[in-house]
Amino acid sequence: MVWRLGGICFSFLTVGCVALSLIFLFQQVRGGNYGKCGRICRYQKKEILIKFANSANLYLEHFPYINRLWFGEYFDYNSSPDFWLIEVSGIPFGIMGEMLQGGGNPWRGMIYGMTSRLPWAGDPRALWKVWDDFGMQDSRMVGYWSPSCPVKTDNPEILATAYVKKDCALISIASWADDSVLCNLNIDWEALGMDPENMQLRAPFIKDFQGETTFNPSDRIPVDAGKGWLLILTEKEVQQ
Repeated sequence: MVWRLGGICFSFLTVGCVALSLIFLFQQVRGGNYGKCGRICRYQKKEILIKFANSANLYLEHFPYINRLWFGEYFDYNSSPDFWLIEVSGIPFGIMGEMLQGGGNPWRGMIYGMTSRLPWAGDPRALWKVWDDFGMQDSRMVGYWSPSCPVKTDNPEILATAYVKKDCALISIASWADDSVLCNLNIDWEALGMDPENMQLRAPFIKDFQGETTFNPSDRIPVDAGKGWLLILTEKEVQQ
């Protein structure tokens, strides 16, 4: 394996549907450190749901040696938020994830910082562009599961995660409700250091995700069943 990695330039290695031993996995990662490109940029692991044990339970000991999960074959993306958080996202283990089966659910995925995987499971480039335009790399993610999340909704079936910057925030909301609903955002303005009188919620156009529109922070926001929004909380544009 070291010889193979040393002679080929690659950006990532995907290992799927195999039960590697921990020692073999460690040897792969160690071998990648001496590869032609210097290191393994992305070590991804994809496993299917086997019998009644989730892949995370089966291969938890491998997680220190990988930096991205690609769970999803036969996963039910209509499952509860707890299932998403613990068994799909990788967040409790400090690992980012991507969605596989049918592209997952892009609205719920954003609650956990996940998109589908290009090109196998959809085309997330429109979402990536919003990330780049917003400056996602300079933000701090505060998920709905955190008591300090500065944005919540008034509906327990509509969850919100905030990606916070100094003067703005990207708010992801997603529905687990059975029907379309209206919800209010409860925003901790003091925690964000913002004046609500000067702020607006802007929904940028995202292909196959949402249309372009603008809300006031106090507006009741319509959320379709199983969907959601990406809203940029930013200062109102000055009228000339």
